[in-house]
Amino acid sequence: MQLLSTAPWFYFCVTVFAVWRLTHLLQAEDGPFDVIVNLRRACGEGFFGQLMDCFYCLSLWTAAPAAFVLAHEWPDGLLLWFALSASAIFFERVHAVLIAHEQQVKPLPFFEEDVFVENTPHQSTGDTDELLRK
Repeated sequence: MQLLSTAPWFYFCVTVFAVWRLTHLLQAEDGPFDVIVNLRRACGEGFFGQLMDCFYCLSLWTAAPAAFVLAHEWPDGLLLWFALSASAIFFERVHAVLIAHEQQVKPLPFFEEDVFVENTPHQSTGDTDELLRK
């Protein structure tokens, strides 16, 4: 593929995001119309059920076809396979830290309505759109 040789880092980065997204979808999300949840339920407790529960294991399986497509030769494909899996694992760990931080710190609201205190003129007169009347 001539196209892959012109910008290998671009294709590597895009493929890392694709591997992470697919692995995260299969391991942690419900999917559209609960398709992925039903797939995980159907896998049960066997090999495939345990595979769907382990992000590290699943990233190896989702990175394999991507590495096969991107690699020019089999030694490159082997290295690319592990590099894609490791990069997806890295992004998953960063994602977990960001989610944990978001749950500890209240995110800033985009918009917050004014909260009126009981003794303000707005409450005593019943007029809540004073700014609109100026």
